[in-house]
Amino acid sequence: MSVSISSRLANLQIGRMFRDYIVLSGGQMLSKVLGFVAFAYLARILTVAEFGAVETVVGMAAIGYKVIELGTGSIAVRRIAQGTENLKSIIGAVISARMLIAIVIVPLLAVTYSSFTSDELPPRLIWFFALSLFAAPFAHEWLFQAHEKMGYAAFAPFLKMIVFLGAIFLLAPASNGVAMIGLAEIAAMAALALFFSISARVNLHAESPAYGFKPAIGLLKDSAPLGASSFVNSVGFYGPVLFVAIAAGAEAAGFFGAAHRVVASVITFSYVYYFNLLPLFSRLLHKNPEALQRLMNASMRVTAWAGITVSLGLWALGDPLMTIVFGENFAGAGPAFKILVWMTVFEVISGNARWLLVAAHRQTSVLASQIIGAVTAILLTFTLAPSMGAYGAAIAVVIANGAIWVFAWLRTQGLAVRPPLAPIIRHLLAGALAVIIILAASPPPIIAAAFCGLIMLASAAFDGKFIPAIKSLSNAKNASIN
Repeated sequence: MSVSISSRLANLQIGRMFRDYIVLSGGQMLSKVLGFVAFAYLARILTVAEFGAVETVVGMAAIGYKVIELGTGSIAVRRIAQGTENLKSIIGAVISARMLIAIVIVPLLAVTYSSFTSDELPPRLIWFFALSLFAAPFAHEWLFQAHEKMGYAAFAPFLKMIVFLGAIFLLAPASNGVAMIGLAEIAAMAALALFFSISARVNLHAESPAYGFKPAIGLLKDSAPLGASSFVNSVGFYGPVLFVAIAAGAEAAGFFGAAHRVVASVITFSYVYYFNLLPLFSRLLHKNPEALQRLMNASMRVTAWAGITVSLGLWALGDPLMTIVFGENFAGAGPAFKILVWMTVFEVISGNARWLLVAAHRQTSVLASQIIGAVTAILLTFTLAPSMGAYGAAIAVVIANGAIWVFAWLRTQGLAVRPPLAPIIRHLLAGALAVIIILAASPPPIIAAAFCGLIMLASAAFDGKFIPAIKSLSNAKNASIN
């Protein structure tokens, strides 16, 4: 048995799909490291009030970006993959649609911030961040995603953070005022837009976009449910931090927020995985459903194993990990973190159904699943948090993510392709066994994490379809293109 597994591992080659994933996740990781460096530096040169204002404005700008994008990129990827329109028209429709939203959102963000905050800090800060969003219509990561050129999509966020960090040092907000950070954001977003626009012309030979009001409205009608689902998902995912503060107080919110920040970083890699696969889902569903079903079988098997393995490891390390990352004051976040990590399993597995629905033009079903998740998270948080604090909020979010998975999977009924449930059972049982043994034996956290790893490796080793599934995913793009 071991010889067979070793030989199969030796013959396994990294195909295009995994190479693209490594490129994308590497770009995400580098940009996150640079972002951490930038804001760690700002925390040291600004007052607490100034840094709090910057964090608030950055969060509002991120929400604004999500609204401006409104799912247009994913719909454009699907149109390109299925060959329904020419490239010139699609690019023009995306830019026009996003610009229409930006014209409304930019002043709305600035006015909203000014209405709910004090006048102690310069209003230019929010205006600069809001104005930077006019570059969002030209953020064409979706275009390179559709053409399987993931290197460009990966490099762009890295470039943005390099420019942002350099501009902060040059503009010296400590001496020239906190509003300089907003100028740094404008420079970074401008660099991002220029990079994508020039790269599209040079590397994809994209013609001048065909702008138009009517195509923009048509795209927005198509993308609105998907964009709304992304927005609602953000409410369900990030909202509980606020709800905990209301229901259980600031300390419970701090514990939940610390646990949530780590889990949110881990889940980013799930988004990158499906971002990488969406063009292939769209193309195969349209042209070769049988091949997509084989790909879906492999994806369910591998993502279930990965999600359970990561969740087990984080669960085992929960208490010391919170202390190491956030300090002794956050030791109390351990129990909430050890519950919250299990949302990783649902998030990773449910992506197969959710992104398949996008490829199948069922984005309203994705929106419905996210609404169900958000409502569940809100109601359960207000029910459980008053008596259980951060621990109760963590339970609420995990249950909400489970509800999203169940509903999204049910909505795939009737499609030519469905995510199968059978491939995940073996790994769920292995994970449950690991939890039971660790709870009974109570080993030190590092030993518990190592044991979880061994159990999940054994689960993969004794699954005769696991290595072929990895191989199938690795070579999926090669086979599709060839």
